[in-house]
Amino acid sequence: MKVLLIIIAYILIFLGTISIISPIPGAVLLLAVGLSLLICTSTAAASCIRFTRNKSSKLNILMSWIENHSGERMGSILKQTRPDAEILTLSLKLKD
Repeated sequence: MKVLLIIIAYILIFLGTISIISPIPGAVLLLAVGLSLLICTSTAAASCIRFTRNKSSKLNILMSWIENHSGERMGSILKQTRPDAEILTLSLKLKD
């Protein structure tokens, strides 16, 4: 089941990427759903996205834009991959 969800996530991300350069609407929705699904199903993918966002400011700006325009639920999932999310998570664990 997990493999099927990951495949669906990659398909949605691919379709969202195509939608960005074509006149088909819905690119933000497809990208947000695909990335959220991928982040929820794979901790390795979430770590990879966080690492890439940390290294690429352009990708981080794009992901922040998608976070803000994708709604509360999907936005909160995408915010887990912010470069500073790992630091915030660690600091919250240390306070407990």
